[in-house]
Amino acid sequence: MQELEHKAIAKRAIEDIVHLVPAAPALLAQWNYQWKFEELRNEKRANIMTRLPEQFSGIVPPVCTPFTEEFEIDVESLQRLIEFLIHAGVHGLFVLGSTSETVFLTDEQRAKVIDVAVKSAAGRIPVVAGVIDMTTARVLEHARAAYKAGVNGLVLTAPFYTRIGQDEILEHFRMVKEAVDLPLIAYDIPAAVHTKIESQTILHMAHERLIAGVK
Repeated sequence: MQELEHKAIAKRAIEDIVHLVPAAPALLAQWNYQWKFEELRNEKRANIMTRLPEQFSGIVPPVCTPFTEEFEIDVESLQRLIEFLIHAGVHGLFVLGSTSETVFLTDEQRAKVIDVAVKSAAGRIPVVAGVIDMTTARVLEHARAAYKAGVNGLVLTAPFYTRIGQDEILEHFRMVKEAVDLPLIAYDIPAAVHTKIESQTILHMAHERLIAGVK
């Protein structure tokens, strides 16, 4: 009787935990439910959002990056913040923007922020990540890493430090779009990067379907 109750509890529980609990496969295998776990996990992965919704709108807050006293990523605080935002009803998360202090983070810290955000969101809402850096080569590195980590879209500025023209901005977005099959959001923030993305450039990028939106 007790074994049957355990099996019933496990069967209900796996629909919630799926692949989020590392101990689940071993536990279910013990009760001959390994096949069910794999089936539900695959179904869950198939249903997890991998791109931005076609009509992506609503409240998408920039997520700040909590730090420990040693200036490392405070993972637990970031997880709590994301849960708070999701339960508050936001429609997406924007990590690694200006509010996230992204330009002060190492590549390893950027990767950790994305990893925590994607795993915490768990497909419930989209996660867009900033891939902001000075050169196209560096932006491409960030973009590929963010893509592998499972974000739903990328946010990028014009390259900066060296002043560039509008044609170079266009080519920058083309190269990122060609390299990573994710929706791009243009981040026009001339106060920080010292180059404005002109309205005609935005229209041109939209016409070429390089961007899905503008911040």
